[in-house]
Amino acid sequence: TDGYKRFKSGTDIYFLGALGAGMLPLSELSRGMGARVFGSDRAYNGGADPSHITFLPLERCLNIDILVYSLAIDSDDPELMLARERGIMTVSRAELLGVLMLGFSHRIAVAGTHGKSTTVALLHTVLSASGRFPTTLSGAALPHGKALDFGGYDFFVFEACEYRDAFLNMHPTGAVITNIELDHTDYFKSEEQLYNSFLDFAGQCSEHVLIGSSTKMSERLLSDIPSAFSLAMGARRGFGYNIIDAASRLLRFTLSLNGEILSEFELGTLGEHNVANAAAALSMAYLYGADITRAKEALREFHGIPRRQELLGYIGTRAVYYDYAHHPTEVKATLAAISAKHGNATAIFSPHTFTRTRALFSDFVAAFSLAASTVILDVYRARTEKCECNIEDELARAIPHGVHLKSKDAVNYCLHHTSGAIILMGAGDVEEIKLELMEYIN
Repeated sequence: TDGYKRFKSGTDIYFLGALGAGMLPLSELSRGMGARVFGSDRAYNGGADPSHITFLPLERCLNIDILVYSLAIDSDDPELMLARERGIMTVSRAELLGVLMLGFSHRIAVAGTHGKSTTVALLHTVLSASGRFPTTLSGAALPHGKALDFGGYDFFVFEACEYRDAFLNMHPTGAVITNIELDHTDYFKSEEQLYNSFLDFAGQCSEHVLIGSSTKMSERLLSDIPSAFSLAMGARRGFGYNIIDAASRLLRFTLSLNGEILSEFELGTLGEHNVANAAAALSMAYLYGADITRAKEALREFHGIPRRQELLGYIGTRAVYYDYAHHPTEVKATLAAISAKHGNATAIFSPHTFTRTRALFSDFVAAFSLAASTVILDVYRARTEKCECNIEDELARAIPHGVHLKSKDAVNYCLHHTSGAIILMGAGDVEEIKLELMEYIN
């Protein structure tokens, strides 16, 4: 609270890596709340960049109040070290977000291993359609193309990431926890460590906690937080949802509370997992008094967010999708949805970090068994990772109809040696492959 009062009095903030996917919308939010925003980024070339940021080297604006860094910045970054030498307050992205959100009455976090960005977008859609117009900050672009939508100061909806316990720096009054599975294994060494982090996070909330009970750790969290609301398919207690029709263009489902149907909805996206995301958004909005029936038309027109089962187009008769899936559960859900629609699918996958690939190896093998063919690209390694092994070959050999290829060969191989829809997946740098696919589409 003292930090927020200080911020309100007028603050100059400097963002390292200001054009990063997480930093850019946060800098825009800071500007919208009264700060002057400065920054630097290796990608900045003086071209068409955001007008709310003044790009200057740190040594030319040393009278700033706060320097903000992300987890992607090395501890020996020259500008970060310079700021600390000069006595400038340095805070992480999560710490600044935790301060800024104190300016909003109801602060609703969306956390969990899977589905955070989509659920944030859906909650934003439902609240807006019901007249609540939240300010929303997502980890991915919202349907209108930007990660920030500035609404009122009554509701703040945001994505809360568990990596390195970043979400423990935040101050939610309510939370949706979509699910909990082991991930980020470079930081979380056990399920117990991960579980305790989520327990601490949920304990911060003073209003409503909604927990999707689809995993063992989610079920355990529900038992440890008796005041929390549960959400599950077919549930007779807590919130429940039932899919009526998954075969047509729109997914039809009902939402209930303690067995009593609240309403029926239609959703314009692929995949039963997205029904769970929509049910979570509707349930949380309902807990905050929103008339969720007013969101029906908005949900029909909701076709997802960029890079979440995003349809790029067609190469001949083959649909081409782009997806962020990088955990086995996400891979399985995405392949199941697209295979159900198109008959079969070929995956091009960029594994994201060696530690995740090794820790969840057998789960990846099981997930990719749903694909007709799988191309494994080189692992996208974190900066701190050093590995001499060739886990890509190992994974490709273990997957039915799997092959390990370099990026430059992947698209040509898929077009001439595989069949079905094509889906490019992974959290790594796969933009070049996307652009190559787009050339064939165009």
